[in-house]
Amino acid sequence: GRQGRLPFPEAVTEELERVRVGRLAETLQTEEEWMAKLRRVGAMPGADVKARRLEDSVTIGSAGEYVELSAEDARHILVEART
Repeated sequence: GRQGRLPFPEAVTEELERVRVGRLAETLQTEEEWMAKLRRVGAMPGADVKARRLEDSVTIGSAGEYVELSAEDARHILVEART
């Protein structure tokens, strides 16, 4: 399979599936509001979350808590590519 990391929107489909968060881009790390949302749903590097992509947004979450990001914002989150 493909090694490395993919931008979130490219890593998920319309089916809710489990992915592992790889890295958060620096641009996102300076956005306190986004970081608070991502922390709340457990979307931190190394964590497994459930996610799906809709037309121009991505839903990410775990344990029943979800946050919706625009596909553009979600590009700043990299996920580990499944091997």
